[in-house]
Amino acid sequence: MDLSLERIRDVARRMRLDKPSCPVITVGGTNGKGSTVVVMEHVLTECGYRVGTFTSPHIIKQTELIRINNNDISEAQLCVVLSEIDKARGKIVLTEFEFMTLAALWLFQQENVDYIILEVGLGGRDDAVNIIDPTLAIITNIELDHGQWLGNDRESIAAIKAGIFREGITAIVGDCNPPLSLLNHAKALSVNLKLIGCDFDYQKNENHWCWQSDTTTLNCLPVPKLIIDNVAVAIMALQQLINIDKENLYQSIHSTLKTIHLPGRWQIKTSPCLQILDVAHNPAAAKQLAMKLKTFNKTAKVTAIFSMFADKAIADTLKPLANIVDEWHIAPMNHPRAASLMQLSNAFQDNTIKKVTTHNTLQTAHQYVQQHLKEQDILLIFGSFQVLAEISP
Repeated sequence: MDLSLERIRDVARRMRLDKPSCPVITVGGTNGKGSTVVVMEHVLTECGYRVGTFTSPHIIKQTELIRINNNDISEAQLCVVLSEIDKARGKIVLTEFEFMTLAALWLFQQENVDYIILEVGLGGRDDAVNIIDPTLAIITNIELDHGQWLGNDRESIAAIKAGIFREGITAIVGDCNPPLSLLNHAKALSVNLKLIGCDFDYQKNENHWCWQSDTTTLNCLPVPKLIIDNVAVAIMALQQLINIDKENLYQSIHSTLKTIHLPGRWQIKTSPCLQILDVAHNPAAAKQLAMKLKTFNKTAKVTAIFSMFADKAIADTLKPLANIVDEWHIAPMNHPRAASLMQLSNAFQDNTIKKVTTHNTLQTAHQYVQQHLKEQDILLIFGSFQVLAEISP
C-alpha cells in the first residue's frame, strides 16, 4: 500500500474527472459509513435525483462498489471503464482501489448524476476519494482501527480522518466526543461543524424515534434496521443540501426508513433459525453488536461463526461478546490477510473463551453448524467482510 494521492490525481486530471460538476458528499469515520451512505442514497433517489454512490469494501463482487440510483453497475460497464482508465494511466501504477475510484467518477460523469456520495476506504487524508473536493463532509465517529496506518489513539486517527475537510465547507460529525485534533483542524479551515448532541440529536422509544436540530423536528420516524446514530447523521447531512425541497425531503425520509437495510449490517434472516449477519470487525463495532444481541431472548442458545484479518484487534473484538455467545466456530478465511487458525485460537485464549470448535474453512464450519441448529437457536455470523463473502446462508 502506497498512501500517496499523486498517481491517482494525475490520472484523474488526464481523464478530466477531478472536478465533478455536481455536489459531492464525502463520508469518513471508523464505523457506520455504509449505513450513513445508504440512507442518503435512498432518500435522494426517493426525492427524484440521480445519485452516484461509491462504497467499500464489497462482499461478493466488485460491481457492488459502484451504484447509480441504488443499482449496482454491470460487469460490462465496469469492463468498459477499466479499459478507459488503463489507456489513460500510461505507465502510472494504480492500486485496485484507485482503479475503482476512478471508475466510479467516470461512470458518474457519463450518467450525469445530480449528487455523488463517496465513502472513504481508509482514513481520509490519504484515501483515493480525497482527490475530490467535497461540497459536504461527514465523519461518523472516531474509534481505534487500522492502527498500523492511522495511529493507535483517537487524536491521531481523527487528524487523518479530518483530512477530508475543505476550507469553509459544512461538515457533520457523529462522534459524541470529537477529538481535539478534529475540532482544531475544522477551526483552522473555518469549517461549519454540525455536531451530534449539540447541533442535532435524537430520542428513541420502543416503536418510533424523533430527530431534531435547531430548526427542524421530525416526529414519529420509523425505526430502521440500522444504527440510529448513523441515520441521524445522514438526516443532518441531507438537511444541509440547499437545493432540496424540504417537504419532499422529509416525506422521503419517512418512506425510506420503513424498508431500508444494508447487507452485512445487522442483517437478519429467519430460516432455519434466527440468523444475524454483521461485519463487526473492530472493538467498537463489536460493542454495538453485543448491545443489540442483549435485546433478544436470553434463553436462546447463541452460536457464532467467526473469523478476522490478522492485522485487526481480534482479542479486543471478541471481548464484548465473550459472555453472550454460547458456542463458537472458527476457521481461517481464504484471503492473504486472513488470521491463521493459531492466531484466532490465541485470541480466544486471551479472553478465556473455552467452547470453541475449529474448522479448516468457513464453509465447512457453516455446514457443520447448520446440521446442529435448532429452530429456537440464534446463529451469529460476523467478523471481517470476507466472512460473509465465503458464507452465503
